[in-house]
Amino acid sequence: MTIFKSTTALLLTAAAMLLNASGVFEVRKNGNDFAVLYKGQTLIKSLTSSALNQAGDPEVKSTFQTLQDGSKVWNLWREDTDNCIRQEIVLSSDAAQLEISMKGEARPNPRQPDRIMTLQIPMQLIDGMAYRGLKVNTRSWNPGQGIFSSQKTPQGALDKVTWRYLTISDNKDFNVVFDLNPIGPGEYMSQYNRGVIRGVWDVVRNQQFLTLRGGSNLAGLGGMTGCKIVIREGVMDKDYPAHHALSHYHEIRALQVNNAFSFGSLKHGKNFTTVDDAPFDPAKKYGWLPGAKLRRNVDSPEGIYYSSMAGKNAVFRFSGLYPGVHIFTVSAGNFGGHANKFTVSVNGRTMVKDLKVKKAQLAVVSMAVWVGKDGVADIKFDGDFLLSGIASQFLLAEAEDFSFRRGFWVTDGFEASIMFQNQHYKPEAELPPALDLINMPIPGREAAGKLRTVEKPIALPPPDAPELHWRWNANSYHLGGNTATLDECRDPADMKAVFDELQRDGAQAVMINGMMSRHTYPAHLDRSVEMIGKLAREAHKRGMKVIDHQDVILLWNTDSGFRVMAKRLGETVRSMVSMTPNGQMCLMNPELKRQYFDYALRTVKAGIDGLQADEATFMFEICGCSHCRNKFYRDTNWQLPLNELDKRIENRNDPLWKQFLEWRKIMVANWWVDFRREADKINPNLAICMYNTHWGFMSRASSLAIGGDLTQEARAINYFGTEIMSRNCLQSLRPLLPLRRMVNLLNVAFNTPIWSWVYGGLDGEKMYEAFYAGWAVCNMTNQTAMTRWGYPPKRPKTFKHFESSPDNMDRSVARPVAELALLFSASSRDWNKDYHVYPHMLGLAQTLETMHIPYEIIGEMSLKPEVLKKYKSLSINVNGCLSDEQVKVIKDFARQGGTVHLAGVAGMQDAMGNLRKNWAFADVFNFTVKSPTRRNIITSISPAPDRRQLQTLQGKSMWYRLSKPFPKKSLLWGLNENNKLLPVFAEAAYGKGRFYYEIIPLAQLLFFDEGRILEPWRNQLDEKLAAQYAQALRKIFSNALYWQTDAPQKVYSSIYRQDKALAVHFLNGMGAHLKKGEPLPMSLPKVPFPPLKKDITFTIPAENVQSVYAVSPDFDGRKPLSFKANSDQTVTIVLPKDLLKAYTIVWIK
Repeated sequence: MTIFKSTTALLLTAAAMLLNASGVFEVRKNGNDFAVLYKGQTLIKSLTSSALNQAGDPEVKSTFQTLQDGSKVWNLWREDTDNCIRQEIVLSSDAAQLEISMKGEARPNPRQPDRIMTLQIPMQLIDGMAYRGLKVNTRSWNPGQGIFSSQKTPQGALDKVTWRYLTISDNKDFNVVFDLNPIGPGEYMSQYNRGVIRGVWDVVRNQQFLTLRGGSNLAGLGGMTGCKIVIREGVMDKDYPAHHALSHYHEIRALQVNNAFSFGSLKHGKNFTTVDDAPFDPAKKYGWLPGAKLRRNVDSPEGIYYSSMAGKNAVFRFSGLYPGVHIFTVSAGNFGGHANKFTVSVNGRTMVKDLKVKKAQLAVVSMAVWVGKDGVADIKFDGDFLLSGIASQFLLAEAEDFSFRRGFWVTDGFEASIMFQNQHYKPEAELPPALDLINMPIPGREAAGKLRTVEKPIALPPPDAPELHWRWNANSYHLGGNTATLDECRDPADMKAVFDELQRDGAQAVMINGMMSRHTYPAHLDRSVEMIGKLAREAHKRGMKVIDHQDVILLWNTDSGFRVMAKRLGETVRSMVSMTPNGQMCLMNPELKRQYFDYALRTVKAGIDGLQADEATFMFEICGCSHCRNKFYRDTNWQLPLNELDKRIENRNDPLWKQFLEWRKIMVANWWVDFRREADKINPNLAICMYNTHWGFMSRASSLAIGGDLTQEARAINYFGTEIMSRNCLQSLRPLLPLRRMVNLLNVAFNTPIWSWVYGGLDGEKMYEAFYAGWAVCNMTNQTAMTRWGYPPKRPKTFKHFESSPDNMDRSVARPVAELALLFSASSRDWNKDYHVYPHMLGLAQTLETMHIPYEIIGEMSLKPEVLKKYKSLSINVNGCLSDEQVKVIKDFARQGGTVHLAGVAGMQDAMGNLRKNWAFADVFNFTVKSPTRRNIITSISPAPDRRQLQTLQGKSMWYRLSKPFPKKSLLWGLNENNKLLPVFAEAAYGKGRFYYEIIPLAQLLFFDEGRILEPWRNQLDEKLAAQYAQALRKIFSNALYWQTDAPQKVYSSIYRQDKALAVHFLNGMGAHLKKGEPLPMSLPKVPFPPLKKDITFTIPAENVQSVYAVSPDFDGRKPLSFKANSDQTVTIVLPKDLLKAYTIVWIK
């Protein structure tokens, strides 16, 4: 029997007892079940945990303890492998609070997978009472409220969501808080179902009870789960802020600043409050204590850091702070060179000693401080000091502390998992200070120097290296989720069984997931490397490759995240204006770089074949630390402004800010170049992976907001992926297929294989067809799909078995057949004016899909004659940012016989988004173009300049203003709000080829957004516009149609050439039928792949055809197809409708 440690312990053996009836809460134990009373009423009739609720079970061990402070503690636990679990109930000495915890683990494919705690609240008790709380996960403040009614409250999940905080009140003397996520919103990962202490609970109403259910089912790989609930008296408005530092937490956003004070500045940013020499005010809860004698230094007319208050030996006080960990940041700017030497301390702890701030230097010092129950923080300045700013951030409430001064359990004892053990949090957290020294630029002269070109080194293994060939065709699987413990397979027998199953499924590559932000698990770093080595060796025995999936910079409060942040504060991202630290590490910090490189290189030495490192970027609060500022200055000869009122800060139209954003993209890629160079010494054929979402790839959300640009990172990354976020690929097929072709521009440019994560919920059987559709889209675009299901499909054979079949394509040699290229330029994505590129480009692509016109999407790096020679038509669409060299290449393409399609803003800017004096294609059309004004709205279109044929548009477009001469003919006409007919297209011969200019961009009106699960579907097809626009495109791209088919619009196709064979792919998308406004469901239509009504006939160029057959995951073997060779060197083939259930490849050999 495990002995639980306590200074004073009283073991009780009575089967039923009443304890501590003097406070508002009472605990009653009956066997292994518990009840909780509140003010004498039964609040919780039954409190039990999985495998612990059977009275008299000899496997269940128990103790009761009375601690020195008078708290009462009940522990139940089981140590047997099939039911490893522990439950702890703690009643505070004043009976004012209950802390109830559960943690358990299960081995892979467990016989008893549940590790769930259940609390049953009688509905009769709370009938008519009000509830308030916080719903779903901690990324947002999502309140909910209602009235419990035994007659009206529907049975099932309360409000159909999960909850993280719940209060129940009769608005009189019944006020109970159920804090379901007491660790606080900083633990964003707590929404996961394993590897975490779950902070979102099921709250379910049935006839008799409102049931609170925490923990998880650990079927499949097993692992650990846990939960913790704190029950106390209170109401939400007062209770929540007293027990939680943050309302919500987004791991890639800034940490909230509670106070930002200015000292000395006469003019400063609106986020700062002027304090100067104000004495302490108990009402305001801040100010200088008596004796402070200060003078003002103003070294520049504006900006907090260009002024200061100076003094000697003074104390600045905060009061009324909630107990817990607060971060204080003190800044001292000395642009004028004032004499100073001083020491700063907070509540007796030194922040910086004998600091001398040099002339034109800014000193910023931050430190995490534990503020006690008195709520006071005294910042003491000893010596001759300068002070420009003080900021405070509330990081962690005392009530949220399960890692700084204590662990998960109140009492030490049996640990039901290797994770979250009390010993991991001993001794108390270190809270060292962090000092930043920044050179202050002369205001207004930051960009006065000559701009330098930033180096862009390349470090890549040969793309055709035999050791890297596996990336192309590997049937790839996942092992574990992001929060897996990397302990699931510690038993060699379990590891063998898991890999046996992977081998039976045909796995050739395995991505290992677990403890993704390894740096927030400091107690597990050595163990993680050791286990990764064991997993790699087990995989290699079977010829499998291993990719390790980890994170670089995020500091969510998973395990010890905030503890690590407080200890490594100097490595964190700094907000550009307030200089306050945030919950991310800075890539430019040399300490972070060295620590991460050292850990990741250990995993390379352990034998991994690939590394997927997430979030290796900057963050949305663009880093203003000394390392970023100084490196930017060294690289470019320009400086970032320190004056927060400088209008260039975050102005994407300003040359200085543009250069800074471009520099960040280069720095992220250079960081990986540096890592590759070190990794090459261990494994020169390491596959370094990097992925994005479709949104991150096509919008500025990644490139400009966080500096992540895959087209830059290709200088070191050699395996690119995508996280498909719709989570219902079947219903989002129209937008999904062009998105996958868009990512292939990396393959066109860099000859790198592409992979993706396909999501569809946890249940691989329930959402099988959604997973299938996602896999098929990837396969028909020559990409690898990793299906992320928690529970595999319950069927002997799946589409994944087809992945590495000889009937599938060999991705290393298969190449798309397309004579039309669509441009998607990263420069235009980032710097376009008037138009985002993606709605028009993808609306065009989605229309081409319905027309079965093969196309490729290329990036600006592929605007080269040697690449373009394979195409007959080129759509520049609305890519506005083109260099002079790129414009010349485009014109040469047309001059030599190609067709070029332009639209809207195309060619109106240079590569950095600066407006050209003259439109780049003015010489082609003999007119110039100006951007639309608000009056240039188009409401209707017609195929001819005939008002009787006008069709009203469901959306609106804009007309780009042309100089004369005005086009007299057009494939379509538009009507503006002034009732004037205007041409949609202009066309002009150019050399042997032709240009078309879409004056009124229409394709964006046909664009379907990818959508996200449970969010309203925002798409509705304007069918009349689609038909007319398709008719125009067929004429524009008439030289690039390639083939003919009568396949329905929702049967999607692609064509690949492999050696001397053609592979024609068909995907049945007829089941996708969402209407605008309907939520994208985590469910399938009744008939996911409706039967086709007729056979599909297609005619395709092919000579000397010997055989034609169909293959599919939906049937076994090769089904021969009849074909007819035509005199024009084409072949006509019929695919019987019965051979296209979901997805079929027709091979022409």
